[in-house]
Amino acid sequence: TSSISPPGSGGLGAPGGLGGPSVPEPGGEIELVFRPHPLLVEKGEYCQTRYVKTTGNATVDHLSKYLALRIALERRQQQEAGEPGGPGGGASDTGGPDG
Repeated sequence: TSSISPPGSGGLGAPGGLGGPSVPEPGGEIELVFRPHPLLVEKGEYCQTRYVKTTGNATVDHLSKYLALRIALERRQQQEAGEPGGPGGGASDTGGPDG
């Protein structure tokens, strides 16, 4: 018998059909959910949840640099949108190599 693994895990169960989730392949894709710290949400400073799909070999350093860059770009876009004559785009993702 075979078992079905949770959505997004990409496997059919543990080796031998034991029914547990499969181990992700090295270098395979993973999906991460980043939520802001509750204190930032309470203060109203930041409340956006981010969903990131990346490779299994991405490090915490890679992910933290990516998030810092995205947040900085979005803040800059918001500041420019608030200035007269600035592009009106809000915090949407406009262009760039990642979409």
